[in-house]
Amino acid sequence: MKQSIVVLVLAAFLTLSTGCSKSDETPVSTEVVTVENGVIAPNITIGEPLKNATFTDQFDKEHAVGGADKVIFAFKKDMGHIVTDLLKSKPDDYLSSRNIFFVADMSKMPSLIYKMAVLPDLEDLNYPILTILDEEKGAGYINDKEGNRIMVVDLDGGKVSKVTFLATTEALVKEIE
Repeated sequence: MKQSIVVLVLAAFLTLSTGCSKSDETPVSTEVVTVENGVIAPNITIGEPLKNATFTDQFDKEHAVGGADKVIFAFKKDMGHIVTDLLKSKPDDYLSSRNIFFVADMSKMPSLIYKMAVLPDLEDLNYPILTILDEEKGAGYINDKEGNRIMVVDLDGGKVSKVTFLATTEALVKEIE
C-alpha cells in the first residue's frame, strides 16, 4: 500500500514538473492552414499513401489507418486535450462512423507517467485512441512548422489529398463533420 502511494505521489509530481501548462511553447495560431501539395512530414506527402501507418491503441490493438477518410494527429498535450474533450462529448462511434482515426503522439512523455496516469484514463474510453510512444516514429509525422497544432490528414483512395492544421475545437468540428 505504501509503495502504491509513493508511486502515485511520484507520478503526480512528475506530471506537474514536466509541463502541465496549457502550452509549453510560443502561442499557437488559431488560423486554419490547408496544404494541398508537397511534403508535409517524412511519412506524409500529398498524393502518396501514408508511410508506416500502423498504430497501436490503448487496448494494445493495432490499426492500419491507410484506409481511413481522415486521420487526426495531435503532437502537443494541449492540442490532444482539444481532440479528446470533443470526443468525450460525442457518441462512442463518432470517429468510426466517419471512418476517422485519432493518433496522439505521447513519445516525449515519461513512460511511467503514461503507464500510471494516462493509460488508465484512456482504457476507460470505449473507442480507440491510437498512440505514438516512440520518438523516432513520431518524428516521421510531425510537421516542423505546424507541429504545435492539430493536424488533420485527408485520405482519398488511401492517398493523402490534403492536410489541415488547426488549433480550436470549432475548426476541428468544421474539418471532420
